[in-house]
Amino acid sequence: MPICPSCGTENSANNTFCPKCGTTLSSASGNAAPVWEAPASNSTPVWDASPEHVAAVASAMGDDYGKQDAPVIFVPGGDETPVSDNSGGRVHKPINGSPVDTLPTQSRIMGLISMICGICSAAMFWMFSGFYLSPVAIILSIMANKKNTSTVKNSKATIGMVTGIIGAVLTLFMVIAISEG
Repeated sequence: MPICPSCGTENSANNTFCPKCGTTLSSASGNAAPVWEAPASNSTPVWDASPEHVAAVASAMGDDYGKQDAPVIFVPGGDETPVSDNSGGRVHKPINGSPVDTLPTQSRIMGLISMICGICSAAMFWMFSGFYLSPVAIILSIMANKKNTSTVKNSKATIGMVTGIIGAVLTLFMVIAISEG
């Protein structure tokens, strides 16, 4: 059994490359394994996908070829099957079979508007925006959370609630400071 000169891994006799590091292994007779040479500049290299070639590559890579666990990646628009959850949202069934719950559209939009109003009320409290933007942010946040029938938390609605309260408090302090000032 040849031993890889680069990483020291023991390889089977029919391996021409080390499956761990890819180093070319010497054959039993002591000659170096054939080395790939670049094609002539006028020819185009073509991948041979025939079953014989794939089997030869797999045997050259050793017994561990193709046995790594590939991660399961959810890609919207891929092979998943959209399923309705009767709440206005969509539940995707990805390749691995476990459903992915998404926010209903109404809840998502209300949460986004709530977040924008809350941030504006907190950032522009000195213009007394807390009197009209903070209640809008808080009410929309509550409505977005009521419309949310999924198990996913609407973080934009939470941000809208918190920043709306901060905007209202800052505006109240501004009014008190001006009236006493």
